[in-house]
Amino acid sequence: MYALVLYRLNALDQRVPIVTAALTGVLGCVVVLPTTLQLGLLFGLPLSLVWLVRTTVNHARSLEDALRLIEHVECEVNANARRQVMSFQSTHPSRGIMVGGRTGEETVQSVIVISAMLLAGCVWLASEMLRMPAGHLTIYAVYICFVTLGMIRSHRELRFYRYQPQLAPSPTSPPRG
Repeated sequence: MYALVLYRLNALDQRVPIVTAALTGVLGCVVVLPTTLQLGLLFGLPLSLVWLVRTTVNHARSLEDALRLIEHVECEVNANARRQVMSFQSTHPSRGIMVGGRTGEETVQSVIVISAMLLAGCVWLASEMLRMPAGHLTIYAVYICFVTLGMIRSHRELRFYRYQPQLAPSPTSPPRG
């Protein structure tokens, strides 16, 4: 279980900054590309940001699941021992307050802030650097609003997420399927 926690922490701590840097680099390259590619990147980059936010949220949620399972194991061990022999996750201060712990919460928030900045950069490039016509710019701004709402929705889903342990089937219960 701790190996899974380490994997999720590494994904949050390492993969997310690398992907964010790559997407920032893509935005920076838009101005030197041909017009067709510029438009493709200006429409593709916001979708990539939705993907980045959603995968970050999923890692934070999976980290929460692993932490709650470890907490459950600690409580079971303590109950079986009839005294407290394990107590890290079960007594952690952020337990039940932040989904995915402090690392999950901070990483998701930083990805959302960076994504918002990149979306603003997309709109700025479309309006100032590419001089997109007003009608096209309005359509693009509406598209960016929908992308932003998708990212907000992902974050809200995380805020209300609660781990629901799956009960293991008893040896006498019939197999599912």
